[in-house]
Amino acid sequence: RVNVIQANVGDDYEIDGAVMTILGPSGEYNDLNNMSVAVRFSYQNIAFLSTADMEKKAELDLLEYGENLRANVFLASHHGSKTSNTEEFLDQVGAEYYVIQCGYQNEYGHPHAEALKRFEERHGEILRSDILGNIVFETDGEGLTVHTQKEG
Repeated sequence: RVNVIQANVGDDYEIDGAVMTILGPSGEYNDLNNMSVAVRFSYQNIAFLSTADMEKKAELDLLEYGENLRANVFLASHHGSKTSNTEEFLDQVGAEYYVIQCGYQNEYGHPHAEALKRFEERHGEILRSDILGNIVFETDGEGLTVHTQKEG
């Protein structure tokens, strides 16, 4: 008995003074990863971006459509896959933190070395759940505090 709401690109949802904006998918794709919902969550001067499992094509489409991708925290696309997290996309995001959700020694090899290199080249802090466990951010809208389950 849950009320399901269809999320459409451009929809905004206000939650206690913060705004969640649906950014994508920006097209129709055969690959279900590219049909992932991209969300930007902002509170005052702080923003978080998640593109779920989007790969290169969907990321580049978000760029083409001129979406506001700037974020302090970016949840790495597709668990840090080499088929996602393109240079052009990461340059537009400009994150301070890159969060990679992946299991320890997972069968897919996530995160891939190529993606890690692209994150490192952008000088943001890389936080990995396979190393740090749970990763939690707190913000007052001006600054960010990060808490991890384990020391990294």
